Amino acid sequence: MNVIPGFIVAVLIYPGALVAFIAAWALGWVRGATRSALRGVQTPAPLGELRGWRAMFDRESVISLGVHPIAVSLATTLALVCPLLALFLLPVPGNPLAASLGLTGDLAAEGALLLGLPLARVFLGWAIPSPFTRIAADRSARLLAGAILPMVFALTAAAEALKTLGIAFLPARQLALSTAIAVALAAVAFACALPVLAHITPLHEGDADPETLGSELSEISGRDLAFFRVGEALQLVACATLLTLAFLMPLAVGPIGNLAISLTGLLKRADLAAGIAQGLALLIGVLVIAAGLGIWEGVNTQRRASGERPPLTWWFGIPLLLGMAALVAAAIATRGG
Repeated sequence: MNVIPGFIVAVLIYPGALVAFIAAWALGWVRGATRSALRGVQTPAPLGELRGWRAMFDRESVISLGVHPIAVSLATTLALVCPLLALFLLPVPGNPLAASLGLTGDLAAEGALLLGLPLARVFLGWAIPSPFTRIAADRSARLLAGAILPMVFALTAAAEALKTLGIAFLPARQLALSTAIAVALAAVAFACALPVLAHITPLHEGDADPETLGSELSEISGRDLAFFRVGEALQLVACATLLTLAFLMPLAVGPIGNLAISLTGLLKRADLAAGIAQGLALLIGVLVIAAGLGIWEGVNTQRRASGERPPLTWWFGIPLLLGMAALVAAAIATRGG
């Protein structure tokens, strides 16, 4: 496919806007259904989130006094654009940009893009002259500061272990044991950052963290709030896809290869069979991650509000140690290779 048609297809259809919005709706429903099942409440309707987006877009946006409209516009634009850019730059199976431009999903760029929405949310919370939004923004900033290091360590360890800054999600051969251990530790460290990176702003009091009186988006409404909610749904897709491609699929080379071999006999085309096998592995991976986030939220929101907690909560504990362990394991694997 030529560069220009490939770019148009990638931005508008796959893995761009159309498929991204469908995936955002599907993964959001899986996440919400899992969370509701653990809380013992009614499962959300499959089209409930879409109706909510439409209702927000139909309302007029109201900007709080003391906030410059440019600040709100900048934050909402970043919240929507950054996850979309992260998505259509990923070398998912069949991505036209990967074929025409040779994109390999630069891990540094993907990590930076995933930070766009959380930073925009914190920025907006601080920009609004409300004690509730600023308290929520302070808390989010602490959580984000604690999540960045495990994420960076995980991406660095994966790049060192796999010897590439791109996403080599299907190496030619199965990973050595030392490399697989390094990638597995990096995957767990990155997964620890997901609740912060893929956080969904609660709209109802029952969905909120018991320690938080409000959210960064409490004072915005209408289209501004809708852009953020859609961006958060797309962020879930981008985070789950990156975790699957960069960490989980290299660990599943054996099962993916066996599936591709079995499909080759049925389809008589090795390239098509390999693409289908990779696509199925990606689909299973993102669904499991979305359900896992729903389980985490369902369990986490049941806890009672605690008293004094460390400034960065537990993010500078186990996740950071896992990231450092992944770096050490990657260094050992590289020397052993």
